[in-house]
Amino acid sequence: MSGLELYRHKLAFLKGQDGSFRATDGLTAWIYSNNEGTMRIMAPVLNFHPIVSLSADGRREVLRNIEIGPVDGAMFFPPRNAVVQPVQ
Repeated sequence: MSGLELYRHKLAFLKGQDGSFRATDGLTAWIYSNNEGTMRIMAPVLNFHPIVSLSADGRREVLRNIEIGPVDGAMFFPPRNAVVQPVQ
């Protein structure tokens, strides 16, 4: 398998859920893989951010206890002492 396809199950990775990969309620997800052995499971509701990442070298990362809601606008400003260069 290579490319992008719909993941058959829901992911119970939201805050308060049990972390199951085969849930009936949870996040709809897409799975991406390539011929080099990389696999990612991504959720459209999270702008396709990888929730599960497996790399060919064996590294595994799983994000759980995800909370979806309003985000404080201050998170989008640089730190107080940051030097910001305009892009031209």
